Amino acid sequence: FVSNMSSPLENDVYKAILDEDYDEAMKLLDEILAEDPDNDIGLYYKGYIYLEFEEYEKAANYLEQSVAVKPNEFIEYFNLGFAYFEIDEVEKSIDAYQKAIDLGVNRDEVVVYHNLGYAYYDLENYKEAIPYFEKYISYEPYDVETLWYLVFAYEEEENITTALEYLEDIIYYDSTTIDGYLYKADMLAYYEYYPEALKAYEKVIVEFPNDAAGHYGKAQILSVYNQPQKAVASLRKSFAIDAEYTEDVIYDPMFDHIRSSAAFTNFLKTCYPITEWRNATCEFISQVAFFVVFYWWKGISMGRFGI
Repeated sequence: FVSNMSSPLENDVYKAILDEDYDEAMKLLDEILAEDPDNDIGLYYKGYIYLEFEEYEKAANYLEQSVAVKPNEFIEYFNLGFAYFEIDEVEKSIDAYQKAIDLGVNRDEVVVYHNLGYAYYDLENYKEAIPYFEKYISYEPYDVETLWYLVFAYEEEENITTALEYLEDIIYYDSTTIDGYLYKADMLAYYEYYPEALKAYEKVIVEFPNDAAGHYGKAQILSVYNQPQKAVASLRKSFAIDAEYTEDVIYDPMFDHIRSSAAFTNFLKTCYPITEWRNATCEFISQVAFFVVFYWWKGISMGRFGI
């Protein structure tokens, strides 16, 4: 909230907002602004209430007027930045957040660093986003959402080492969910760090034995190592947990290394017999399509369709 409530009426506005009686607050604000259209308190709280109503264009309009009257309040620029972002005026949002920071940031206001980082992130300017995310994390190291943004930003900047370091923080602070463990393993596999990826998938299996993802990922790496028997053993474990999840194996290029092996072929036949029907159907459709196109073209060449 802004400072310097100077009249009983302004104090009544403050009380109404605390009680979330926004209709009453709006009536009082209309009285204030009817008497003084440039009243900073009236303009700011109009904007604030419109933020609560999620009417962001109206909020931005009043907040713009508020900072024009009194351009030295952190919270006014902060909320203006939020309103701009919600109406896709991201560049203006960045400018407002920066002005808020320039006015000085108290300990309970550090979320402005996250918001500014996210605004840059939204523009895919990851290089500018990172220092603001890291500034916020220096105050709130356990904020998993911001840690994820740092992972993604560093990955976009192709700094995989640092992305993996922040993934370790996510795993530490959010150890009860699979997301950090699995993303680490998937990232290592994607960048072809196969020995490390195999260890990471084995860690997923240890921590989340009833989730198919760890077994499936381990099977992918074993396929790359051209170990069909071991890969299929992991696939069978994945299939037993979640057959639908494991169905990706049918078209997953990671299994091309072992696709022609007897072990893999037998796995598909026993676990996904429908794939044989699919393959036969696709072949039939291809043959039909060929003859349709052939006779269509033949008809054109004979003038049969009048063109």
